[in-house]
Amino acid sequence: EQVGPFIPTCMQPSCKKHLIPLLPELMPDLDVMLPVMDVLKPVLPKLAPHMREILPYTRELLPYIEQLLPILECDEWYKINPYMDKLVPHIARVAPHSKALAAHLPAMLPYMDILTKHMDNLMDSFEETIAVLDKLAPLMPLMPAADKAGLLSQKFAFAALPTVVGIVPLSASTTGRGAVAAAALHDRMLAGAS
Repeated sequence: EQVGPFIPTCMQPSCKKHLIPLLPELMPDLDVMLPVMDVLKPVLPKLAPHMREILPYTRELLPYIEQLLPILECDEWYKINPYMDKLVPHIARVAPHSKALAAHLPAMLPYMDILTKHMDNLMDSFEETIAVLDKLAPLMPLMPAADKAGLLSQKFAFAALPTVVGIVPLSASTTGRGAVAAAALHDRMLAGAS
């Protein structure tokens, strides 16, 4: 009786081959899946090929599935799967900002290693960073240099980066020196703010 609405959903042609082999592992999570089945059903064809990767996080993610829809609508959303272990603990704070994050996901994906490396620092100023995401996203190619210079390990680094870069321009040719100068300026800005 409980499984009723779930099985027809799994039997959709685009889902069947991916989900039927996973049924024994999906069953323990039915209690969180069934209440969101109306939201889940339309996106299940996109989720199904990657279900094995996200299965360990189902219980944490499903309560936020409606908020996460903008991210799932991105073509390459599944490229965040290798970082789930670092992202899922922060899902309650991240999910409400899915629309803003989805708009810049293509720019962020190549730098997920760096972003998740500094996850604790990023989450310290997450709301402030989201507020400047439009300005931060075009600076993503500078992340490796900013990381190497130690800028990203500083408090409020992500939120401050657009301002710092506006003062000390970082370019592909001057990233090393520029990032070091930006890191020093960032320190002075924080010292002045405290």
